[in-house]
Amino acid sequence: MVEAGEGVAVIPSYGQLACRDRKVVMSRLINPVVNLDFSQIRHAGRKLPPVAEEFTSFLQSYIATGRTLGSPLARMRAKVIQEVGFGK
Repeated sequence: MVEAGEGVAVIPSYGQLACRDRKVVMSRLINPVVNLDFSQIRHAGRKLPPVAEEFTSFLQSYIATGRTLGSPLARMRAKVIQEVGFGK
């Protein structure tokens, strides 16, 4: 919708790759600082695979440090996709 001129969007930083080949401009929001709450969604009747548990622990500790999400998260996400097939 943004590319069609129908508005604006606020998206996570990992959306930069999707915007790269579009007729849009992405700017980082820095004032005010925006704090986000994250939730995990999973199938109610299934136990998470070990790699997904590892990803959850990594993400919780990474966010707790106050760092901006970046390439370490992308590497961990790629590992989850490769081993479990999440996100395909």
